[in-house]
Amino acid sequence: MAVLESLEATSLEYTSFLNGFFLDYFIAPHVKSYIRPMTVFVDVANKSAAIPGSGDVPVVFTYTFDIARFVAAALTLPKWEKESYIIGGKVTWKQFLNLAEGARGVKFDV
Repeated sequence: MAVLESLEATSLEYTSFLNGFFLDYFIAPHVKSYIRPMTVFVDVANKSAAIPGSGDVPVVFTYTFDIARFVAAALTLPKWEKESYIIGGKVTWKQFLNLAEGARGVKFDV
């Protein structure tokens, strides 16, 4: 990535925050969020899903407010690693689908 290559060429200390999918996309408007809902693989509102691959690979979901707290806390660290991982939760797409179906009380069209 050009941005990281440019940073690497300087003497600046930096970190890349890696957080997975914004959980807000799936649970808004039921929680406070400043981003708009967006359908990514599981459409909770319309009770449908398009699971990529086998659906058995774990993926990371993180609530944006948790990301903000993590980044703010990172500002107090004495040193930054090149990558900072923020993991709110890790489940497979199949597990996520089961959670969404449970929350809606119906089977989704997959």
